[in-house]
Amino acid sequence: GGGGGGDGGGGASASVNCTACGGAVTGEFLRVEQKPYHRDCLVCAACRRSLVDAQNRVVFKEVDGKWHCEPCADVIDDGGDPLACDACNEQIPVGKFVRWAKFKYHNEARCFKCAKCAKALSVDMDIFNHNNTPVCEACRE
Repeated sequence: GGGGGGDGGGGASASVNCTACGGAVTGEFLRVEQKPYHRDCLVCAACRRSLVDAQNRVVFKEVDGKWHCEPCADVIDDGGDPLACDACNEQIPVGKFVRWAKFKYHNEARCFKCAKCAKALSVDMDIFNHNNTPVCEACRE
């Protein structure tokens, strides 16, 4: 179930609600354009990745009134679909994709594979760029 509340901010301040979800904001929160947000509510409108970087800065590009991470915003700006796989062009369910360079793929072997030998790739491997396609270490020459 849900987490417990914290001490809040103290004092006689009015309750604060998250601008995104409307839920009460207790403990740590971030402000964007002077409005409060839960950290977990600050996500890309397309891929749902966090818009909060390691330094607690909120980094996004606004496209059509929605906040997007930079890779998704760039795809939209180019007229593309930010949730389309760059290998098969089919929609990728939220959370089931992998990013490599500026590309995104279904997180499965049929799409995220070496362009030369078709070996399945994973983000923890060394992956090399060959004409904007991913290649494994053995094929990089």
